[in-house]
Amino acid sequence: MRPERKMVVCENNGLVIKKIALSYRKMNGEEIFLLDAEAEVEEKTKYRTADELYKRIEDNFINIGLLKRVDMSSMSDDVIRELILKKHEKEENFLNAGAERGFKLADDIDPDDILRFYIALTPEERVEFNCNP
Repeated sequence: MRPERKMVVCENNGLVIKKIALSYRKMNGEEIFLLDAEAEVEEKTKYRTADELYKRIEDNFINIGLLKRVDMSSMSDDVIRELILKKHEKEENFLNAGAERGFKLADDIDPDDILRFYIALTPEERVEFNCNP
């Protein structure tokens, strides 16, 4: 039995998981997907605390490769401070670029918009932001 293939797409301002019915690759390397009409819509998550929201935002940054988890137990305070400054700089560059393109990444941030913006980027732009291509 062949496993189901699924793809996350942005549809009507919501993340939707669709089944891939058929896919093929054109001669120029472009991949075409025919998606099943039936879609599973993810519900918007309500965050009870700011910590939950921040955790979700940070997890999304890790998932797209913008950030990495680091064991800081053996590092000096100066090295930790430098890493935190780099982290904030990377996040700020990414969020500002997304906000400029109309994604909700400024004041009232939506963690799912981080993924939507990442999906909208070309592989070259992803590398430019130090994300996974």
